[in-house]
Amino acid sequence: MSGHGMAGHVGLGKQTDYGTAVAAAAYVKAMSENLSESIDRFEVENIYGGLHEPNDLDGVRRVAGDVTFSAHPETMGYFLQGALGRTVVTSVAAELAVSSFKPRTSDVSSMHPLDLYSFEVFRDVGSSQQYADCQVSQLQMELAPNQALRCTASIIGRSSTNIAATTPSFPSSSQNPFHHNSASLSVGGAAVDLIEGLTVTINNNLAGRPSLNNSNSVARIKRDGPVEVRISGNIGFENITEYEAFRNQTARSLTLNMFLASSFSFLLDIPQMIYTAFPLGIGGREYQLIGFEGRANYLVSSATAIEATLTTVNSSW
Repeated sequence: MSGHGMAGHVGLGKQTDYGTAVAAAAYVKAMSENLSESIDRFEVENIYGGLHEPNDLDGVRRVAGDVTFSAHPETMGYFLQGALGRTVVTSVAAELAVSSFKPRTSDVSSMHPLDLYSFEVFRDVGSSQQYADCQVSQLQMELAPNQALRCTASIIGRSSTNIAATTPSFPSSSQNPFHHNSASLSVGGAAVDLIEGLTVTINNNLAGRPSLNNSNSVARIKRDGPVEVRISGNIGFENITEYEAFRNQTARSLTLNMFLASSFSFLLDIPQMIYTAFPLGIGGREYQLIGFEGRANYLVSSATAIEATLTTVNSSW
């Protein structure tokens, strides 16, 4: 029996050289994935003596897709490193390390702006697909009641090949990902309990750039814009405080704290958040829930727009 998603696995390993794939060093208990290789095509003739569609040719090959997973403390650091990349690691005990991630202030190289990873995806069809020179173009972190911290990493890469499937080894020191009942939020340094859902998205705006280099793969991956951090969520409209913050365009901090057993923790710190949308309206007799939007602006005193801190047993991302 084959072809079942439940029998598949997603692994990844950090590359040291551009163009050289590596074996998986860690495995993610993914919810879903759709990494794939696409092939551009182009036409070469219009006047060809017939009413049928003319032949075309294959062009540039591109690798892209999403990996969605619950944020486990032993593996989410790979994606924080991939999306942000400027990391400071300190030890708090013999078995624990604290990794602090901020957006990079310069590109890794002229060929790729962020750290490189190879992904192995086994889909229960005999061989695995290995995707090389992958980078995290976007990382979305979503939290809601009755849910783990759900992450979706939008991946962009350069090449794909079939390889022999490896045997996955999943994290064992903690069986649970970060989840809603270990979370606390504060805005402007004060705890809040009216936010029912929160999504933070880090967008690196990456794009593959092909060139005339005797290859059908993209030559390099470049930024098509600045790093953008966007916030959205749902908040109960029980007082006027947050609406007034929107009207006055007041910049305040937003922090998310999450804790698990074994002293594992995750802190997401946005030093300067501004609401960009706070639409009002009574839809009916039900509880009033506002779907807000916001952005994180760069704060000079913090030298960043966002910082993530992860305490776990790993530190080599």
